[in-house]
Amino acid sequence: MQQYILNDDKLLIRKAEDKLNICEKRAVMTCTGFLNDREQSVLSEAIKPYGDIRTLFYGGYDDAERRILVFLPEYYELEDDMPLTAVRASYYRDYELSHRDFLGALTGSGISREAVGDILVDKGAHTADIIIKKDIKDFVLSEIKNAGRAALDITEIPLSSLHIPVVKTEVFTDTVASPRLDAVAAAGFGISRENASSLVRGGKVFVNRVICQSPDKPVPDGALVNAAGYGKFKVYISGNVSKKGRMFLRIEKFV
Repeated sequence: MQQYILNDDKLLIRKAEDKLNICEKRAVMTCTGFLNDREQSVLSEAIKPYGDIRTLFYGGYDDAERRILVFLPEYYELEDDMPLTAVRASYYRDYELSHRDFLGALTGSGISREAVGDILVDKGAHTADIIIKKDIKDFVLSEIKNAGRAALDITEIPLSSLHIPVVKTEVFTDTVASPRLDAVAAAGFGISRENASSLVRGGKVFVNRVICQSPDKPVPDGALVNAAGYGKFKVYISGNVSKKGRMFLRIEKFV
């Protein structure tokens, strides 16, 4: 992991350590901005030495991709001072808007990417539920009026009311000689074992949101595996073997 720590990662770690120190010294809850998979993995490793501080990654709902890292004082719960909220942006049926349109409207107004979490677009309802840091809520409600040429009607909603899209998957089976990561990644991403091994060694593959750089590391049953540009899938290892001694995999690839 250390060889893939970039200068941006070092700055990310320093910022997180500052939040941790404030939590510890002032006994107040603190949190980072929203993090992508790589940033979450980097900080997961960086905070391991601080086992006496309560931490959690949170993105507003169970399967959120972008999440903040929260530092909690003793006897303090996230619900005591929830740092996130959500807004629902509704638009006229004459327009077809995408994730990029909403993100562009937010960042184009000067909002930092780290203040914006998942953007859940419901094209059937002509809405997008956007998870944000609570401290930018008033600005979003008062200043975000359009996405492209489409006028937006934006209201705050509780996180419990999010319209979470139904996940679509393609299910197929395959066999591997062993459940090592390069073999499983090759099966799930539909690439050669050599290319999969190169991705793993390059720090591009995540297993349950954590970077794994060892091609021969066994993948646990039910693991989520993803790589930027290749998608993500869940893998289930039955334990049964073929006549040639190969293990059966059931793969649910997100489409």
